[in-house]
Amino acid sequence: MVTEPKTETSYVSLFYGWDVRPGRDEAWYNKQKANADDESHFTHEYPSSADEALAPPKSLAAFNHEVLNLMRRDCMEPVEVMPLWGETVFANIYRDYEPGKKYAAGTDTAHGGGGDDAATTILETDTGCVVADILSNQIEPQQLAMASMDLLHRYGNPIWGIEDNDWGILTISTAQDMSYPHLFSRADGKVGWHTSDSARLDGSRFLLWGNLVAQTRIRGLTVYRAEGLSQFYTVIKNPKKHSRMEAQEGAKDDYPMAVGIALAIKHLARKSRDPNRRARMRTEGVDREEMELVDRPKRRYGW
Repeated sequence: MVTEPKTETSYVSLFYGWDVRPGRDEAWYNKQKANADDESHFTHEYPSSADEALAPPKSLAAFNHEVLNLMRRDCMEPVEVMPLWGETVFANIYRDYEPGKKYAAGTDTAHGGGGDDAATTILETDTGCVVADILSNQIEPQQLAMASMDLLHRYGNPIWGIEDNDWGILTISTAQDMSYPHLFSRADGKVGWHTSDSARLDGSRFLLWGNLVAQTRIRGLTVYRAEGLSQFYTVIKNPKKHSRMEAQEGAKDDYPMAVGIALAIKHLARKSRDPNRRARMRTEGVDREEMELVDRPKRRYGW
């Protein structure tokens, strides 16, 4: 199995939860919580995880943290780390492709300078499981497009929504130049998911995040990547921006955004076919008799 290279750093992250101290068990914790005046303050005072310790106040949190804590139990190591695009990018595979399943993909881009993350997620639409992903703050927009197409090909080239923010335009144009077959287009014919801000409840941002919050609340979503799930904890309803859902200052929301796009377009998914089968087509003669089978031309992206 290929192992994704780790970035060298002189810092080590340490966390000590409430149960590290001897004499504290579940019964002790529940008693303290029942007597607490402010549950949100109590959770920060006695966190069970680093995510709880760094999470925003409960009144601002977009996602129910108790549900996220339950979802954390599903997190696991990938069954495979897949090298992409000349082994310069790596994807995590949690559940492999199955012919006949429906998949949808979402991408949130970044400029690749070590700040925000670039994320591509693949959603298995009937189960709500994020079965594969790319997450890195070092991938440039064009590189993300090429690597994502490598990953998406493994899952039968599903419908793919790319946010058309400033960096997303480059990712979209690269995917178009390489003739990716199933790019998401809006009603006006423009390619890409456009996240429009609106003080009203009909903006695409509100619809995307609202749907994502609702599916999470009813456990309709499974996120296997712990690093990705951690970003859900820090999404807030910003009171200064008409409750606009976004990451709190200093945090990231790129992974949830990519999952939200995939979730928003899953109704366009169709049953996948084996991406490695030889594409065939029938031709007809001048008198319309059936002729021999011939191979279709190879796609421009070389698959």
